[in-house]
Amino acid sequence: MGLNSTVLLESALLGYPVVSFAESLATGTGLFVDARRSSPKGPPPLDDVRIDSGRAEAVLAHLLQKQLPRDQLSDPVALLQSSIFRELREFTEWQTRF
Repeated sequence: MGLNSTVLLESALLGYPVVSFAESLATGTGLFVDARRSSPKGPPPLDDVRIDSGRAEAVLAHLLQKQLPRDQLSDPVALLQSSIFRELREFTEWQTRF
């Protein structure tokens, strides 16, 4: 559960049930339950929340495409300067410390 965080998106991509209580990057994509638009009783129990992994992958592909357009994938300079590359490199370096 959360408000507006990429952790919600990451959790959905990993197949965890997610409930959002605010507008976020993936609002309206079906990746998680939007508690603001749920029934008057509130969001369903987490046991009832299901993630569509195909949809999650499509949303991630779309977000990646926005970060690095397909026509730039063969340009090594564009790749190295992209924010997604920097973040993946930092994440990999962080993982190797543990």
